[in-house]
Amino acid sequence: MITEGYMTRIFLNNMYRLLVAGALALAIVACSGDADPTNTPTSPPPTNTPVAASEPLSVVASIYPMQYFAERIGGDRVEVATIVRPGVEAHSFELTASDLITIAEADVIAMNGLSLLPWLERALESLGDDISGIVVEAAYPEAALPFVESGHGHEDEHGHMEEDEHGHEDEHDHDEDEHGHDEDEHGHEDEHDHDEDEHGHEDEHDHDEDEHGHEDEHEHEDEHGHEDEDEHGHEDEHGHGHDEDDHGHGEFDPHFWLDPLLAITQAERIAEALIEADPEGADVYRANLATLSSELRALHAEFEAGLSSCVHREFVTSHAAYGYLAAAYGLEQVPIAGLSPEAEPSPQRLAAIADRIKDLGITAVLLEPVLSGENERTLADETGAGIYQIHAIESVTQAELDEHKDYLGLMRDNLKSLRAAMECS
Repeated sequence: MITEGYMTRIFLNNMYRLLVAGALALAIVACSGDADPTNTPTSPPPTNTPVAASEPLSVVASIYPMQYFAERIGGDRVEVATIVRPGVEAHSFELTASDLITIAEADVIAMNGLSLLPWLERALESLGDDISGIVVEAAYPEAALPFVESGHGHEDEHGHMEEDEHGHEDEHDHDEDEHGHDEDEHGHEDEHDHDEDEHGHEDEHDHDEDEHGHEDEHEHEDEHGHEDEDEHGHEDEHGHGHDEDDHGHGEFDPHFWLDPLLAITQAERIAEALIEADPEGADVYRANLATLSSELRALHAEFEAGLSSCVHREFVTSHAAYGYLAAAYGLEQVPIAGLSPEAEPSPQRLAAIADRIKDLGITAVLLEPVLSGENERTLADETGAGIYQIHAIESVTQAELDEHKDYLGLMRDNLKSLRAAMECS
């Protein structure tokens, strides 16, 4: 049966193709003009051809963390454009025709993956052969936590809410060995010299293909975007009022970059793509990656020390973006919304969280700056809790960069907020 969702996807794909064709045609006309043919620029070299140092690689990043990693690794050899505009909530961003041209012409497209931005995956599929560059997905299912929709059911079972939200308590005993990504899994043992302790999460996240049985399903948005209501059955039950094709995530939590050790693996994947596109710059990219990786390991050590002695192990936050951070440091996130912050929690969910805040004696709620904060303020008013800021770092304004410096500064400010909210000593 041809469903409404299927017809919608066909329509969106056709619209993307029309936008791309029209935008590229306009670009060709604009570039042709009456220019002197002798001054017409030559076509850029193929992406597999080494790029001269005087000609930076054109890199498109999906979100700020991918931009930061690409800029730190690429240095002067790259020019990075970020698709999601500063200060815009990434899940609700809409591509423009000029964005599609930028994507199609890039040498490297660095995206997070795991259906963080389904609209970008649809755009890439629609562009098809018009994409001339290398596409790298920095997050990957082998180390991923499963997607869990929060706040739907079990609101009355306050003692079990965390199990339904995370389903990993038994998997995450959080000892020293839990942070070890299998080096064969990432393929960087000789090149990057990261031992198992540096890359933790081997026990936590090493979900093999048989365990999930969906590796092939997660290559493209149309294959893992909750196509069928009966298959995933959440539309009527949860009543979010959002089209699943627009806001639905895949089967895994995509927020890798909020765990510093997983951020290293994302940086490694981006470095590999840069080396493939520009082999002459390989030594530069590897050296910059080594420096960045060292800084990320130092950041991990700061989080370990800063969160080791706290009154609470739970923190209440705007949406379920912090599963990797929580798993890495033996914490438990209590999200108001699910992976999409636009999904409104039910009154029962808010009441359950308020009861839990009171029962546990939690003294603060963590609010993300790009959100309205209405639910957080409601909980704070009802429970007497304070409000601190935490940043998912998907999209960052220039003012925030001026204040916090960069990804590392934002993460350190997140650590300060977590320590205050959980009353750490």
